[in-house]
Amino acid sequence: MQLTISKQDLLAGLTATQGIIEKRNTMPILSNVLMDADDKRLRMVATDLEIGVRLEVPAKVKSAGKITVPARKLLDIVKELPDQDLEFKLVENQQLEFKVGKFRSRIAGLPADEYPNLPSYEDGKFFEVGSEALKRMVARTRYAVSTDETRYNLNGIYFEKAEKGKLLRLVATDGHRLAMTDSSEMGDLGDGWGERGLIVPRKAIAELQKMLDHNEK
Repeated sequence: MQLTISKQDLLAGLTATQGIIEKRNTMPILSNVLMDADDKRLRMVATDLEIGVRLEVPAKVKSAGKITVPARKLLDIVKELPDQDLEFKLVENQQLEFKVGKFRSRIAGLPADEYPNLPSYEDGKFFEVGSEALKRMVARTRYAVSTDETRYNLNGIYFEKAEKGKLLRLVATDGHRLAMTDSSEMGDLGDGWGERGLIVPRKAIAELQKMLDHNEK
């Protein structure tokens, strides 16, 4: 693997993984981010086995390859580097070498094939959601999410389609408070949503809010 990437693009990708990576060190590799260079982009993956994120950042890829490296450590290093393009190269013994200007360093990684696979949704059906509308809905329900870890089914917000797909409904409760909100601003959800709803965990909701702050849909 060999590539060149701007500092800002790399920072954006690494920052997006920080709320996902496992910090309790139950599995060391979960503290890492998977960096997979292919074609003209760098794919970055992070998971704690409960939720995960997969994103792509632009990069000039000279040769494909992949490795996992400590996400927090790499982020801290990159923050201190000058605002220039960084060159990465995978070298022997699972070491990722990088340089910018006269600065050169290496960071020890772990094999990419040991990293847990995220489910693939390539054949799934998607629909677009306006970020402002969804942000309002989350704000109206998030406060009622339970923090009692023994009541796992209440540790999130329930998403479902209502009125035959014409409404998106969010529901949350901690057993004492109940919050529910509907919105028709999503358009017709139609077949882009299964018949059953789903519970989005509290941690995933926190990451969703971060994404909503920086994206229109």
